[in-house]
Amino acid sequence: HWHGIEQRHRNWADGVAFVTECPIVPGKDFQYKFPVPNQAGTFWYHSHYGLQYCDGLRGPLIIRDPQEARIFRYTVDDDTTVITLADCYTGQKRHKVASSSSQSPSSSDLIFAISNRYRFRLISMACSVPWMFSIDEHKLEVIEVEGTLIQSNVVTQIPIHAGQRYSFIVRVSRPQVHRVRVEVPTDLANHERYHGGYPANATLHYMGASDKVPDTKEWNPQIQLDEQTLRSREEDPYLGKDIERYAVTLGQTRLNDSDPHSAITGFTMNGKRFRLPSVPVLLQVLNGNKNATKLLPKDSIIPVQRNKTIQVRFDNADFTVSGPSPPLTIELHQHSFSVVRSAGYMNAIHTDRPVRRDTVATSIFNHPDDRNTSSVTVRFRTDNPGPWIMHCHIDEHLELGMAVVFAEDVSDIEQWQEGEPDLRESMAQECRNFWNFYPGSGPKGLSY
Repeated sequence: HWHGIEQRHRNWADGVAFVTECPIVPGKDFQYKFPVPNQAGTFWYHSHYGLQYCDGLRGPLIIRDPQEARIFRYTVDDDTTVITLADCYTGQKRHKVASSSSQSPSSSDLIFAISNRYRFRLISMACSVPWMFSIDEHKLEVIEVEGTLIQSNVVTQIPIHAGQRYSFIVRVSRPQVHRVRVEVPTDLANHERYHGGYPANATLHYMGASDKVPDTKEWNPQIQLDEQTLRSREEDPYLGKDIERYAVTLGQTRLNDSDPHSAITGFTMNGKRFRLPSVPVLLQVLNGNKNATKLLPKDSIIPVQRNKTIQVRFDNADFTVSGPSPPLTIELHQHSFSVVRSAGYMNAIHTDRPVRRDTVATSIFNHPDDRNTSSVTVRFRTDNPGPWIMHCHIDEHLELGMAVVFAEDVSDIEQWQEGEPDLRESMAQECRNFWNFYPGSGPKGLSY
């Protein structure tokens, strides 16, 4: 999956198992070819099958626009200024380092010249953990949020959740060794799941400075980035037009309802767990099912018309089944949306150039279970036909059901698809490969 890339007229290139395609089996390959004519910024790619990206199948994807260096007057923007954050696990999937007798992650050194202005690109490839990012004695000029340029916003600390990205320019401070701090928020660090919130430290080392261990201090008080105050540099011309309103409740349920003490939980949107269909949603459409209300999985498809402004309000329900949870993080595929009400702003809808992004947190760190602060409202334009998944980016929540699919103008989807001359056969062959590799996984009584 190409996180943040708007696959215009190429629904088949989204890379989501059982929504746009079947998984690629060992020994086979699949080539993704897509243009990106109108996007630049900080993106990333990752597997969208099971929990594979937690095991490391992921990486940064950077699209640079030379004009941005002139706008923001930075001098360095290269591979050395891309910072990726991820949870550490032993073994595969959910075997956490934090559940063993581990130490903090080893530190890294960032070495720079004092005469330059650096554009850093911060990417959270986490499966679960949110962080607070800061650099001692440095202010961070935030200029980009997930492929959208914003009006410069100077802070000292950036909260960042799974799937989110920011670009910031470092304003030079004293030429010495400074500590870079990546820490779990205090209210989560004290929970046993995060084993004391081990910080991941690095050092920002200016050329010519001594090699001594940094003795710098963090900002006190911190100036924390506030999503509601961020402003896009461009107006959204459709923000207030043709609005259709939806409410999505994010919830949790026991998988074993007969056992009230069961700690194994499922996760839901509007009370329903998303269950992967045996035939990808896109292939269902290409095979003749043009009625979005009959697509599978049942109860997890939301039909929407083309050229509408969709407003979605996310509300957090009860998450006490398995103890405290980090703030939920919702991604909508192939669209960026305007965040017209951020977490912590219960009644404040604003349409004055709200920040546009593709991944949003639905509550704030200090009150993850407070419903008064655990609600977010976004708006997006249905200008990209196809079935697009919307899901929690805490990967275990997705794996256990927290997702829906927006079926956007699927009745005319074939006329909008580009890049594959025989799309149905190509998709069907990929699925036949998967069904043959895993006997019994295919649809019953149907041939493709």
